[in-house]
Amino acid sequence: MRTIGRRLRDGERPGRVALCSYCGVAWHRSKLVRDASGNLACPDDARGLDVVSLSEGNARMMRSQAPRDIGPTDGSSDIFISPPDPGFVNPNGPPPPTLTLVPGLWFSGQSNSGNQDAVPGTFNPRVSVTWTDSYTPLVSHGPSPQALHSNVAGSDHSWDWQCASDLASHYNSNIFVGKYWADGTSVDLWVPPGGPAWTQLLGPIRAFIARCRAAGVKNVEFVWCQGESNTPNNVAFLLPTYQSDTNSVFNGIKAIFDSEFISVHFTIIKTNINIVTGPNPTDPSAASLTFVRAAQDALALARSDTATIDFPDIVPASPGAVHYINGQTNVGGARLAAAIAARYVIA
Repeated sequence: MRTIGRRLRDGERPGRVALCSYCGVAWHRSKLVRDASGNLACPDDARGLDVVSLSEGNARMMRSQAPRDIGPTDGSSDIFISPPDPGFVNPNGPPPPTLTLVPGLWFSGQSNSGNQDAVPGTFNPRVSVTWTDSYTPLVSHGPSPQALHSNVAGSDHSWDWQCASDLASHYNSNIFVGKYWADGTSVDLWVPPGGPAWTQLLGPIRAFIARCRAAGVKNVEFVWCQGESNTPNNVAFLLPTYQSDTNSVFNGIKAIFDSEFISVHFTIIKTNINIVTGPNPTDPSAASLTFVRAAQDALALARSDTATIDFPDIVPASPGAVHYINGQTNVGGARLAAAIAARYVIA
C-alpha cells in the first residue's frame, strides 16, 4: 500500500519529483533510492531485489554450495574444499524470525490479565490453556479459560483465550497457553529470588517449559500485565524502583527460558489509562498512573526483547473502573494476537 502523503499530490511543483523505475508512480525524489542497478526505487519496491543484487546473491549461493567431492580420477578421491563464504547476504536486512511451530503463550500479572467479561468470543478447540492463581498456587487448572465470574470453567472469556484462539486460526495450528494470575500484587512482590509472587510463579512456569520442550516449541511470547497495583496513593513510595523491579523480573524469567534453550519475547499490556483515579489512599492516583505507563514504555525501549501494547480506547466498566465488560477482553485479545503474529512467519 502506498502512502499517499509521500507521493506527489496534484498541483505540487514537479521539480523535486521522479518516477519509480519499477512501478512508474510519481514520488518525491527524496523518497526514492537508487539501487545497485542504477534505477530509482520507491519505498514499496525498494524492498525487492534488483537484477544486480539478485545475480550477486545467486552467485554467492552457488559458490557456498559448490560440490566438495570430485573424483575418483586417478584411483583416489580429489577433495575440493571451497573457501568459506557467508552465503547470500540480503541487502534489505534480515527477514522476520521463522518458526516451525507457533509460539507458546504465557500470561502473568494481576486483574487486567485475568478478567473475563462473560461475553463469548472465539472458542477454538485447538487451544489448551492451563493456569494457576495466587489463591491456589499449587493447583493447575484447565485446559479451559480461567473462570472469575462463574464456578463453571470456561463460562467466561479472557484476554489469553481470545488471543490464543486468534493465533490458532492465523497459523492453522494447535497452541497451548500457560498462565499465573496474582490479584492485587505490586511489582516488588514479583522480584526474584524471594518475592512471594515470584516463588509461586516458578512451579507453573517450569511445568509450562516442560510442555514446550515436549512439543518442540522454541519461542514463547510472555505477556505481562502488571502496574495497576502500583498506582494507588498508599504505594507511591514503590514508584522509583518500578522500572528496575520489572526489569529484574524479566531478567529472571529470561534466565529460566535461556537455560532450556527457548527464546522468550515480552509484551507489556500497559496499565489502562482510563482506570478511575481518586484521592483515597487505596484509590489509583493520576500521577502514579502516568508514572507507571511511562516506565512501561521506557522499559520496552531499553530492552530489545520487549514491546508494549496499549488500549486507550477501552474504558473499563463502572463502578470501580478496573474491570472489563461487554466483550472488551475479546477486542483486546484479538489486537494482542495480531501484534504477536506480526513478529513471526511460519516456515
